[in-house]
Amino acid sequence: MDYVTQQTLWYAFLSEGPLKLVVFLIGIMMMKSILRNKKVFRIFAFLVLVIPLSVLEVVGLFIKK
Repeated sequence: MDYVTQQTLWYAFLSEGPLKLVVFLIGIMMMKSILRNKKVFRIFAFLVLVIPLSVLEVVGLFIKK
């Protein structure tokens, strides 16, 4: 398991609220389908590297309200 995945898992577990966990599980399902398609995976990996976790935290706080 790589660093980004670990941080995302920790973020999902440490952040309270079942809605975030559901969103995270949907994200995992999407990632599994993306992993089957190599071209989409490259684009996705690029986006993950470009978009920092702070953006995800802001989105998480927005969803929480």
